[in-house]
Amino acid sequence: AHRHAQLGNNKVAGYHADGGKWRLLGCYEGAGTGWIKNEDAIEGSDDRYVPRQGAQEYAFQQGDIWLHAGKDVPDCDPFIHKGRGAANGQFRIMSTSYYM
Repeated sequence: AHRHAQLGNNKVAGYHADGGKWRLLGCYEGAGTGWIKNEDAIEGSDDRYVPRQGAQEYAFQQGDIWLHAGKDVPDCDPFIHKGRGAANGQFRIMSTSYYM
């Protein structure tokens, strides 16, 4: 499956790992996805993760394309990430492809 989305100031609340196997994303405009290392993530409730104290957040930037693992990939840690909100009055354009 593939989709393009223009996102206003929306963001996914909290760190999470996607279901399925693989996801290919691209950031065309605005804030890219934020992520933390798996060793810096503490699993919480509702499939959400909390960063350990002092964890560094990394972020993809406009023009970046990345492939990440979901929770259903055997012997592979899932990618712990969250959507970042766009700056006031701006938007994000992301491209997403799923392999379930």
